[in-house]
Amino acid sequence: MSTPHNTLIHAVAASLLISAVGPALAAGDGDSSGGSTSGGHGLVVPPPPITAAGMGQPQPQTPDISRDSRWRAYKFEQDGIEYLQVNDSDGNVRVTLGIIDGTVWTLPMGRDAGRVSTSERRLVTPANAVRSVIYHTPDFELVAYVGTNGVVWAVEGSDGTP
Repeated sequence: MSTPHNTLIHAVAASLLISAVGPALAAGDGDSSGGSTSGGHGLVVPPPPITAAGMGQPQPQTPDISRDSRWRAYKFEQDGIEYLQVNDSDGNVRVTLGIIDGTVWTLPMGRDAGRVSTSERRLVTPANAVRSVIYHTPDFELVAYVGTNGVVWAVEGSDGTP
């Protein structure tokens, strides 16, 4: 049973809904072929989020910036955060770093994600390992220490200090 109070509440709610949805419905032109963001259904659809397209892929569509031809390094950016992904020559993701204002950390992505030495987590460099700079900036270097038991990655100062 409807009371005058409930009827008034429903009328006010309907009025608010119409005033909120009306402009959104009017914004869509109903023509899905004209590039409308409405999709032809009268509702405004927000654009898709910006993504670091290709990150995690074997051959991202971004330039290889590695300093060593044995490795492939790819740089991405999203929402003010830079990412550096290193793949091996077979396209396997080996390590991925996140970078904000000179602070570097390891993402849990890639075969060697647990084999990265940083200032917060020091790993022992394999004996007789060959040192190779993969990526260099004024703030830091990403170095691969390739030994008989695999690779240990290291984020070092740009002068080669740990």
